[in-house]
Amino acid sequence: MSLALLAYFLLFCSACLGASLSFGPFEVGPCPVVNPLVSLDMTRYLGKWVEVAKFPLVTSPLVGSGYGPDLDCVISWYDNENTGSIYRVTNTGVKQDTGERVTITGSLLPDKVGFRLHLVAAGLLTEDYMVLDTDYTNFATVWNCREFHMLGGVFRREFGWILGREEGMGKGTYTKAEEALHKFGIKTEKLEKTDRTKCLKK
Repeated sequence: MSLALLAYFLLFCSACLGASLSFGPFEVGPCPVVNPLVSLDMTRYLGKWVEVAKFPLVTSPLVGSGYGPDLDCVISWYDNENTGSIYRVTNTGVKQDTGERVTITGSLLPDKVGFRLHLVAAGLLTEDYMVLDTDYTNFATVWNCREFHMLGGVFRREFGWILGREEGMGKGTYTKAEEALHKFGIKTEKLEKTDRTKCLKK
């Protein structure tokens, strides 16, 4: 069986077996080597960030939608009020199928490289949270990738996230945010821009 066929087989198994294998879509091959910002100024990074674009997944690991469809109208808040070096995370969004508003909370924990994100939701793993680039006022490019070594093959589940401070983002700013992925050889064809116009009505 080829690695590609094995990947599809694993996806099928994840749908059949539930959370035991449900890590989102697999790609063949290891995670790219990336270098998150080592000089990230968290005092400037804190606050409200709006989802502008993402790699669509059945379970977005940095959002916390569980094992249902991705959420619409995602907004993330980061703060460290009375928590020291551990940052609080509050993600809000709207379920695509029901229109129900949901809130997912968690913690952003400092790590040797970047941060680890722990969301309080059933079955979710603690994930790497790597900020590849940000200007703090207009955009942030966030990356996550997890490798799985199975049956003699290497697979990855990768997630890219472009965030903005406002509902809209200009073309030049978006291009700069996307370049943060390009420079590490990360393919951005899967990036899906979020339709924020409907969010204003919800």
